Amino acid sequence: KNFMLGKKNQVGNVQYYRDAVNNYYEAYAWASKVVCEEDAEESKREESGDDEEDDDAVETMTRDELEEMKSTLCANAAMAHFQLKN
Repeated sequence: KNFMLGKKNQVGNVQYYRDAVNNYYEAYAWASKVVCEEDAEESKREESGDDEEDDDAVETMTRDELEEMKSTLCANAAMAHFQLKN
């Protein structure tokens, strides 16, 4: 009915989507700081090896997994923006 009257879809809770956009951008910023598994191995080879860490305690991601996560965060932020625009 609203479509036939020419009214736009209106978001009931605008603050929810504003918070979602901010959270997605914050998560993307943190994901941009993550060093993927391949890069971490290269830097370990370059270092002297004085700092021994337990590899089981650190969760690692491949470059593809990291890029997929960043892509998902950007897509979700875009969808939340879209909800605010309508």
